[in-house]
Amino acid sequence: MEETNKKEVEAARADAIEKDQCFSKGRLRDEFRMKPKPEAEPVAFYKNGYGGKFGVYKISDCVPMKARSTKPPSEKQKRARAILAVKAKLKSNEAKTSCRAVQWLDENPLFLDTETTGLDDKAQILELAISDAQGSILLKTRLRPTVPIDREAEDIHGITAESLANLCIPVMLPTGSSDCDPPVLEVLPSHSSGCDPLRRRSCPIPKACRCVIART
Repeated sequence: MEETNKKEVEAARADAIEKDQCFSKGRLRDEFRMKPKPEAEPVAFYKNGYGGKFGVYKISDCVPMKARSTKPPSEKQKRARAILAVKAKLKSNEAKTSCRAVQWLDENPLFLDTETTGLDDKAQILELAISDAQGSILLKTRLRPTVPIDREAEDIHGITAESLANLCIPVMLPTGSSDCDPPVLEVLPSHSSGCDPLRRRSCPIPKACRCVIART
């Protein structure tokens, strides 16, 4: 601490002590370079803007903090700071999400992408693509829907009703499957369980696939 700044802090301390003022730990640290004594107790509590509360201490119950070191950090201190920074990142939401993604990739998942007639509950799939975690395309097919294609959707994916005119129209059979199922079932032989019924909307593919489709 520079000599001039040190004198200013000491003068502020003396003035606050004479007035018997109280401050939070943050103000004691930042304005007066002081901290409460180990046995000091807050004289009052106040609510903060985050729903919590903080205590204030009489400045006469506080002691000066050690002067801040002006020396550059040692290699040991640098390593300790780096370790703390890494630990903080590992606890972040981004790190947790990354760990979850790595776990999923270890299970050799399949990725499904679709183009649909729209975004409402009656929308149907026009194009379905399936790839593995290595990026290999396992299936890419188009289907003719039984509902019109929304103009907004067509402007995004560029698939027109005319381009689908000669394609298969999925027909649901009494067994609950579709007459267009085989190519999909061949790619997804082991993905037939654990489906989420909330995602079983009017999509022209087998129930076995609806749990893993991301509709776009």
